[in-house]
Amino acid sequence: MINCLKTIIHIILGATLIFLSSCTSDSDDSLIIVAENDYALFITDGAISLKSGSNYQYTAAFVSSSSEVTTPNVSWSLETLAGDESIASISSNGQLTANAVGAAIVTATYEVNDITYSASVPLDIYTPGILTFIPGAIIAHVSEPPLQIENVYYALTGEVLNASYSSSNSNIASVSASGLISFVEAGQCVITATATNIDGSPSQTIPVLVYDDIASVLPVARIEVTPKSSTLFPGETLQFEAKIYDGNNKVVSDKQVTWNVISRDEDIDGLDLEVGTINSNGLFNATIYGRAQVVASVDGVSGTADVFVVPEFVIITDPLIASIAPGKTKQFTASVHAMNKETITLNQTPEPSPPAIKWDMPSIGGAFDIGSVDENGLVSINENAQPGLVGILDASAEDKSRYYSGGSIITVSTPSPDCDCGTADENANSLEVSQTTINLNLIGNSTAQINAQILDTSGNSISATIAYCSDNLQVAKVDDNGLVVGVLAGQATITVCHGNLSKDISINVSL
Repeated sequence: MINCLKTIIHIILGATLIFLSSCTSDSDDSLIIVAENDYALFITDGAISLKSGSNYQYTAAFVSSSSEVTTPNVSWSLETLAGDESIASISSNGQLTANAVGAAIVTATYEVNDITYSASVPLDIYTPGILTFIPGAIIAHVSEPPLQIENVYYALTGEVLNASYSSSNSNIASVSASGLISFVEAGQCVITATATNIDGSPSQTIPVLVYDDIASVLPVARIEVTPKSSTLFPGETLQFEAKIYDGNNKVVSDKQVTWNVISRDEDIDGLDLEVGTINSNGLFNATIYGRAQVVASVDGVSGTADVFVVPEFVIITDPLIASIAPGKTKQFTASVHAMNKETITLNQTPEPSPPAIKWDMPSIGGAFDIGSVDENGLVSINENAQPGLVGILDASAEDKSRYYSGGSIITVSTPSPDCDCGTADENANSLEVSQTTINLNLIGNSTAQINAQILDTSGNSISATIAYCSDNLQVAKVDDNGLVVGVLAGQATITVCHGNLSKDISINVSL
């Protein structure tokens, strides 16, 4: 069975991180001003995970020792920790655009009276897939207890995921062989989690920021919200607690906490609902499936935690990835699987009475629309569809608040020329092949040999030219000797022929 199966690939851990650095002038007056007026800069968003292609607005607060809160005109910058330098960009007003998968540090800088204040938070950018490690981004105080990384493997195979872990700097945050992170000293590093028993050994980078005490007279310097991350079902409730610390790292008990919920779900279309609500005492009520950030605020300082509301049912499409030639059709199917509320795993047995499935291929426009799907899941690729174009197939239920929609990726394959089988030998009577189905894996066993022979009327093999042709060169190629090579995940048919004698072999290529 799968240890922890959830339908969204990421749950994140967040809390506001403060860095304060001064670049004072030689003037004694400046030093006196600093001593009399203690300030700090905060990024109110904490550690977050964003889906590639999305946008997010960061905010900052400037807080004085008298709890005066202002919104400063800060400078924003971004440092890439993992991935290409162009994984994200951030504007002068804090508007971030997530472009590609990776990890980064977002920093706000504010200068006043020759003193520079700065604050930083980690950012994780992801693309939904069948595997993720959680949390996606981490902020932690050095005194916090170790944190366990969990894996979420979205599959119906029942395979238990094995993983290895490493840290880019164990002096800041170390990680054990089982994925237990220990926070050592202030700084930033990257934890890499790698799936060792999945073909290709996919990995994920988790940005980590560790901070220490900051000597100041601020009445509120940081807020820790517990639990830091949690999983609920619609209708369930969870009590959150906020612990407030002052600039001397002492617990503050005479401050009123303001609670808020920010929904981060981006996958439910047509629903004007929040993932959950929270009351003035920190009691969270899960409404619909999706992701949300719980925010506790006091005097401009925020602490955050993350909630993942699990759907009651998940729709699985088959196949998940397909390559179809122009003018061709392919039948897709969908099954509905219930989430087990005790184990938070997906039942491998489909629901016996599923709701009606609505099939859709969202329109991109013009030549980029590759085809259509009927009400039964039969996909038809346009005759003029350009090879290499990609389309998305959606399968959803009417009640989107309870049923998590499924989907498949369809690639337009390169059409193959007609197979030239030649003229049959006068003694040829039949054609035999060694197999009628071949399963290939792009990472492991990506090639296979077809053994074919032409027999005479006595069943003896004769020397004759045999042709081999693939109907989907984008998925599988075959040479003149019958060697099949997998190219992309999908299905293809290899025709083996001699004159009017022929056999078809089904090719299934997986990742």
